[in-house]
Amino acid sequence: MCAFDALAISSMFNLPIRVESCCRLSAQDVLIHQNATELAIIEPDSPLFAAINWDATDSVKSCWASLCTEMMFIAGESRARQWQDENPVNRELFNLNEAHALISAVFMPLME
Repeated sequence: MCAFDALAISSMFNLPIRVESCCRLSAQDVLIHQNATELAIIEPDSPLFAAINWDATDSVKSCWASLCTEMMFIAGESRARQWQDENPVNRELFNLNEAHALISAVFMPLME
C-alpha cells in the first residue's frame, strides 16, 4: 500500500487506525495514529512528509505497478528537500494533512 492509500483508510471507513511504515530513504520507522481527519505522528519526532515522484507514471503499467511504488513517506525536512531537489519538476512533497486531503478527494467520492 502506498503512503497516500494508507492515509485514506481511516476516513473511508470511519475507523481509527494505526499506520506502520518506514521512511523510504532512511528506513526510519513511521508510526501514525489516525481517526478520520485527526492525524497524530508518533514516530519519527522529526517532520514527516508524504511524497510523490510523478515521473513514475507509466501509461502502459497499472497505477499500482508504477506510480504507487513511488508514493512514500520521508522523515526529516532536510532529507525530504534533498530528495525533491534532485528532480523538482516531478517530485512533490506534502505534509500529512495535505496528503490526506489529496487522497480523500480521490477516494471519498467512491464511497458514496
